[in-house]
Order: sequence, then C-alpha cells, then structure tokens
Amino acid sequence: MAEPVDNDIADVVIERPHAFTAGDETYFLYPPSLGVMLLQRQCLSRLQLDSDSDLTLQVMLNVHDRREQCALAVAYATCRGKDDVFSASFAGRLREIAAIDDEGLTTLLLWVLSALDNTTKLRGRLGLDRDQQRLSEVMRRKDKGNDLTFGGVSIFGTVIDPACERYGWSYDYAVWGVSYACLTAMLLDKVTPVYLTDDERRRIPARFLGARDRATVINGDDPKNYEQIIKHMNWG
Repeated sequence: MAEPVDNDIADVVIERPHAFTAGDETYFLYPPSLGVMLLQRQCLSRLQLDSDSDLTLQVMLNVHDRREQCALAVAYATCRGKDDVFSASFAGRLREIAAIDDEGLTTLLLWVLSALDNTTKLRGRLGLDRDQQRLSEVMRRKDKGNDLTFGGVSIFGTVIDPACERYGWSYDYAVWGVSYACLTAMLLDKVTPVYLTDDERRRIPARFLGARDRATVINGDDPKNYEQIIKHMNWG
C-alpha cells in the first residue's frame, strides 16, 4: 500500500479552494499561482505588517485603514488565471469583496497570507531545502572539468524556464495555471541522479551520502553502471 499523504500536502496537491460569499455571489479562494502571488505581494507591500507582532491584530488594523489594498489581495485570490485577473468583471468582484464587513475581510486576508506561506511550509515539511543543501555539497565536491554555468539569476531562469522545458508547459500556464506551491515543490523534489567516480565519492562526507539522501549515487567507474548512466543522460 502506498504511504498516506498528510492533509496539508494533499491540499497543496489538489489545490483545494476555500468558498465564501460577497453580496449575492459565491467566490472561491484558490492557492495562488506565480502570477497571482506576485500581484498579491505588491498589495501586501503597501500594508503595515510586522512579523514580530500579532498577525491577526495587524490584519484587522490594515483592513480598517487600507481596505482597498486588502480587498485587492483577496480579489486576486479568487482568480483562476490571467483571463480572470484582467477581465472586465474583476472590478465588480473587487467592489463586492471590499464591501464585506471588517471581520469577514480580516478572515479572508488571513487565509490569503497563509496560502502565500504554503510554499515555505511545504519545503520545511518535506525537507526540500535540506535535500537541496546535500545536493549542493555533493556537486561542490564533484570534478567540474571544463563546464561553465551561466544564467539562473532570476525567477525566469530558476522557475519559469525549467518548468516550461521539463513539463512542456506554455509560459502562461507556468505563470498562471498551476499553484506556486506545487510548481516549486515539483522542481525542487524532482529525482536528480548524480554520477560519481570512486575518487569523487571519497571526497564527499558520509553525511551527504546517507540512505535518506535523495540523490542517486552511481559509481561512474563501474562498467556495470554504464547502461544506467546512459539511460539518465540528457542528450538534448
């Protein structure tokens, strides 16, 4: 039987929405895509939020003093894609959400903030950052030969381009069509084989080569492994 997936991870995988009503309409808050997240962060940058203070109280004060930006951040969360964000009906949706009472808008904005933090929580829950650190340590000790690496200095090269290339997605789908939490988890948790010679393996501390390390370590000097190495090579 497959290992069960806990509820928090399941919610990220299925991108579970949260329903609410505004006026006579029912809306859904969706886990933000990369595009929606960037728009929401623009709104949040105009609020006064202090990580050292009570978050609920801060949100209540911002809802009272900066209602338009709070409502805008919530309204963006009801959008399923680029067409929703830039549709003619978005202004009406924003007006209805802005008319919600302070308590209701506070609750919705707290949900938005929690959804934005899902990526960080998921990375911690799955140990993705720790796994990436082990991979970095292994690669740092591997012979580089004459290889040089350029690019990867922005979100274009670290997130959007790898997603489009790996999954065959369009630019719009990578930015607007999948939640950012799922997108980053898929890119960070992909299986990454690392091919090591005996000499390279000896230079790597054992703690980076333990059973829990997700990098597949293959002895590149052993002829028995040639078929497996060729299978995983990227010939593109």
